[in-house]
Amino acid sequence: MAENASSFVGPAGASLLSVGVILIGLLAVTDISLFDVLRDTQNAASQGRARFWALLDHRRTGLEEALEPDTSIPLPPLDANKKPRAKKKKTADPSETDGPAAPVALLAPTTETTSEVEDLRISAPPKAPEFLLPETEGDTRDETSSRETQKFGPEIIELRPDGPDRSLLEGSVERPVEVKKEYQLPPLRLLDYDAPEEIPLDEIALRDNALRLETKLLTYGVEGKVTAIRPGPVVTTYEYLPAPGVKVSKIAALTDDIAMSMEAERVRIIAPIPGKGVVGIELPNKRRATVYLKEIVAHDRFNNAASLLSLALGKDTEGETQVRDLQKMPHLLVAGTTGSGKSVSVNTMILSILYKATPEQVKFIMVDPKMLELSLYEDIPHLLLPVVTDAKKAAQALAWAVDEMERRYRLLSEHKVRNIEGFNKKVEVAERNRSEDETSTPPTTPPLKPLPYIVVLIDEFADLMCVAPRDIESSVQRLAQKARAAGIHVLLATQRPSTDVITGVIKNNFPSRISFQVASRHDSQTVINQPGAENLLGMGDMLWLGNTSPNPVRIHGAFVSEKEVERVADFWRSQAKPVYDETILRARDDDDLDEIDDAERDEMYDRAVQIVTETRKASISAIQRRLRVGYNRAARMIEMMEKDGIVGPAVGPKGEREVIVTSMGPDGPEEG
Repeated sequence: MAENASSFVGPAGASLLSVGVILIGLLAVTDISLFDVLRDTQNAASQGRARFWALLDHRRTGLEEALEPDTSIPLPPLDANKKPRAKKKKTADPSETDGPAAPVALLAPTTETTSEVEDLRISAPPKAPEFLLPETEGDTRDETSSRETQKFGPEIIELRPDGPDRSLLEGSVERPVEVKKEYQLPPLRLLDYDAPEEIPLDEIALRDNALRLETKLLTYGVEGKVTAIRPGPVVTTYEYLPAPGVKVSKIAALTDDIAMSMEAERVRIIAPIPGKGVVGIELPNKRRATVYLKEIVAHDRFNNAASLLSLALGKDTEGETQVRDLQKMPHLLVAGTTGSGKSVSVNTMILSILYKATPEQVKFIMVDPKMLELSLYEDIPHLLLPVVTDAKKAAQALAWAVDEMERRYRLLSEHKVRNIEGFNKKVEVAERNRSEDETSTPPTTPPLKPLPYIVVLIDEFADLMCVAPRDIESSVQRLAQKARAAGIHVLLATQRPSTDVITGVIKNNFPSRISFQVASRHDSQTVINQPGAENLLGMGDMLWLGNTSPNPVRIHGAFVSEKEVERVADFWRSQAKPVYDETILRARDDDDLDEIDDAERDEMYDRAVQIVTETRKASISAIQRRLRVGYNRAARMIEMMEKDGIVGPAVGPKGEREVIVTSMGPDGPEEG
């Protein structure tokens, strides 16, 4: 066919005809239209043209530098008395000369300098600016070979390997299981791990993206260059150095424009990167890596952490394992929309504690108004009471936590220690001394027991705030203000980070926060005090704001499936049954009266009146300590005293009350 075609249209026409037939065939058998082909061709030509002009600009700069006169080469001074010497043309016979004399030179440089100048100006090609690739550790290449591998573009800082031994993750080697008293901590085999596919680093694509980014920003009037590229498991950070006079705020305002220009789902701009003189532009990777909880739990950073409340969060943008201590936070607020990965992250936090602590060391109070998220942990031995799903009972459980906090403070004060760690160490020393001294007489008082940490976990805080906002917010506020030293920590999670849920009182007492993807810039401002969370990618992509730094850290949350949660929960259920404290809810059945009635007067109320008249202070906390009652009941007694005319109304910001009566007589209170 080709021979017949060439006979009619010639060899060149036959080639063009063959290409046309092949192109028409491809269009017929595929879904690609001719318009798509033309559009893609135009885009490729535009990108090639932009790349050509950018490289041409680099080469022009190098050419100008190369053609500048080199003043460092010394030239001999001009001797006016010496006649210039004509340069003779060399022939086969050195003694013969042929042809006219060479042009007379004004200056007579030496042979050495002449060759150097000619090499510099003529023989050497113009050099473009050089960008050296980072040298790997232990690199023994010499300078010559290093220059041979120089490439155009910014420095690419490869991902640092930061993970446990692959044999631990794949299960070929199992870490020795730690045994604490009669309990055994969960083994790593209960968690899943799929080895990621080894994807080589595409330096050409990274440098091409950097060039595109520079070109696109230049079209918006922003001049600068990408100085470094940091690939990560989920996003790649391009460090952009703006030219002098370019405002950083101008770059930050181009988030949506850059996302459209770079064809990215979402773009986050850090303007500037803390501690650096560059702007960070984070672009999502084409292929996203999964961070498994097993990677974090098997890491030495988690296993060597001394805190029982260490939380395995995930990995940052540079691939480093991120583990945080709930004791130092000391309370945590988590917010994110549906599909952002908030519930999965809450599960990773719970499993982190279950991999570190026994039921004697950590207890949970779990509140789940949706009745779905935390049901997987039902009947594990770490629970103080069954998972609470009723808002009314949740308020009672929080009120009990406040009472327990006050009780622990009294206990710490009696033993002259500052926190729960000091108390437990003192108990441990006492137990050791008692076991060593077997001949001593039995103690008259029962021995002290170490206090467990208590984690109050509320999965959907917004639902509780809709039912009983005043009681819930008051209890959470008191716990957040004082409960750290008593070993009680609160973890709040919500899907609706609005100001009526995350109030100013809640924000002020929760300095540590995690924001997953949120719906708007305003929601991000509510959670982490700055925008940025609205540009996250979802599926575990989070911004961590600690209590020690105002700058959030981007972390890719670890993934754990429901099957893994069930396996770990079943492992703990097989070792022990939960021992519930039924007094947590039963002791407050009488506290939910909406009105104060005369029938509520009892002997304890009379004792409360006596305490107030003797101390001349109407203090709710004093009644709690002296009568060992809860906060709600003590507050109701004070209100009853106001109704009876024993104390006056609350006055001032502290709610101080005037004690009107002087003492309790046989017929009742006597006024002063």
